[in-house]
Amino acid sequence: MQARLIIKDPQGLVNAKLSDQITDLELVSKELTSLPSGLENYQHLKKLSIYFDQLLLFPVEIRLLRQLEFLKIIRGKIQIIPKLNWPNLKKVMITQQQIHLIDPSFFELFHLEELSLASNKITHLPANFKNLHRLKRLNLDSNPLQNFNFKKSDFPCLHSLSFDQVKFNEEVKSYLKKEFQLWSLE
Repeated sequence: MQARLIIKDPQGLVNAKLSDQITDLELVSKELTSLPSGLENYQHLKKLSIYFDQLLLFPVEIRLLRQLEFLKIIRGKIQIIPKLNWPNLKKVMITQQQIHLIDPSFFELFHLEELSLASNKITHLPANFKNLHRLKRLNLDSNPLQNFNFKKSDFPCLHSLSFDQVKFNEEVKSYLKKEFQLWSLE
């Protein structure tokens, strides 16, 4: 049985009977700065959405959720994405944070198809970013990126690339327009 659960202002997630049935969990809080205890009990989760306005650190406890395919963390104050290892992760949305540093292991998510890191503080992407060769959709909107030193051939499956509100210099804009056949860049 698959079930979806939405919890607003969660204080604890410990419920062993319920946790075996939940595959889609949404957590919402305007005040909590970290995830409540008990998330590790939800071993069948495939989709996790976190909307915590005051979330300060990347919730490391979600590393235990090995079946996770879709992770969404929207709004918050996270600055660093730590080392991760999720073999099944296909879609990641970590937006409206303060992220400026991403652990290189993040770019070893070889099955990742969709990535949105929009509205963060990312200034550059490391060379191993091209390891995400299965990406179909990439959104880097509203980041202070300085460059995008990758080729279309690095991402053979890519069909959607977005840089809205990214202030590239003219040389980078020209390269992106030519290499990725982008019509317009700010």
